[in-house]
Amino acid sequence: EGTYLDLVCPGEGHCSDVLVARLAKIIRAAGSRLKVVLASSWRKPKSQHKVRRLEAELSNILGRRFAFDDATPVVREKVAADRLQCIGDHLAGLCSAEDCPSALRVLVLDDFFVTPMDGWACGGAEMREVAQAEAYLR
Repeated sequence: EGTYLDLVCPGEGHCSDVLVARLAKIIRAAGSRLKVVLASSWRKPKSQHKVRRLEAELSNILGRRFAFDDATPVVREKVAADRLQCIGDHLAGLCSAEDCPSALRVLVLDDFFVTPMDGWACGGAEMREVAQAEAYLR
């Protein structure tokens, strides 16, 4: 069903057409009660033009205005554990409010700095498989 060349980001867009279309499909499938939170390095001020371009591309595909609902805080991140901790802290902040949904459902799409799940540690837990990262976020 294609090659990795199909996933290349054309020109200055920094967005793969295939991956943007897949993200739009996920957003549609999630329904209307979702919040899309940006956790990538693109949340830094220097990358806002990339975020705006991605939002515009998603708006075109979705047929409605799209904008990220929130972003995780900009903190120093150098390794996969830093990103996972940042996402976990953000989720904990959401649920510390009185209006936290009783059944918060979360989908995390992150490559963790293109780091394999090979035993790196986060919060005192070893990350060898996705289920361990999921457990950390609970």
